[in-house]
Amino acid sequence: MDCDEHKAGTEKLDSEVVALCDKCSPSEAQDLSSKHDAIKAAYERVCRLVRCRIELCQQWTKFAAMAKDAKDKLDAVADKLAASELSQAELDAAAQDLVDVRKRLSECDENRHHIVQLMTDAEMTIKERGSQKVLHLQIEIVEIITRCDRFAVMLKEKQGQLDELSTLWSQFEEKRRQLSGVIENTEQQVEGVKVKDSSLQGIKDMSEEIKALGKDFDSHNPELKDFRELGQQLMAADPSNKSVAQEVLGSFRHNKYKVSICACRKELLESSEETFSGCRGILQVTLTTSGVVFRI
Repeated sequence: MDCDEHKAGTEKLDSEVVALCDKCSPSEAQDLSSKHDAIKAAYERVCRLVRCRIELCQQWTKFAAMAKDAKDKLDAVADKLAASELSQAELDAAAQDLVDVRKRLSECDENRHHIVQLMTDAEMTIKERGSQKVLHLQIEIVEIITRCDRFAVMLKEKQGQLDELSTLWSQFEEKRRQLSGVIENTEQQVEGVKVKDSSLQGIKDMSEEIKALGKDFDSHNPELKDFRELGQQLMAADPSNKSVAQEVLGSFRHNKYKVSICACRKELLESSEETFSGCRGILQVTLTTSGVVFRI
């Protein structure tokens, strides 16, 4: 019903009633005018209701579209938060979804009082199509805000976990770099050990030098233990990157320095055999009792 379409007709009726009253007695004219005013007031009330209901439907349609979009985004955020793992990119996307929902909600909130007043003026109740539950604008807005607040707290907790994980990886990489330097330096020192004097004492001195290098390397065992424990902690906390930590730890378990030291022993035995062919048994005992073992 469009009241404006009937404006010309109502104005014509007003003129006809006035003309008719002029031809009636005073009492009849008063009675006719009163009835006309009552009909006109009722008509104008219906027109106001129609205009209010049309505008209310338009405004509520906009709000419903916003609310649906907001709920869809919040459902997506909930799914991400329920996942066992959440990447930084996914976390950032979820946080941006919350920002978008709050922005749209603030725009709607500016018009909230007008919509509430329209519902009063239109004498109209809005119900959910499926459940027929009566919908209240304020309740709908509060529900969305409550979910946003709850998810914001959860995202903050997830961000804290990711930050902690990032710190652990940084520590792991730093320890890996430091220990790699220790291992590389020890390897170079072992490879640099030579017989300084072609005598039995020179061979013993070389054995003692290798043994000292072994003891020095063993002093880093607590650091290696911490490094392994940190790697195991990362494998448990970050399953998607478990293979990375496994590969790094595996490279440290490879006892290549034991091979290097054995090569040195072999070289020492071979060189000693040429110079002291009669002392091979003594040399073997000396090297065996030196106890030089590098464990990674």
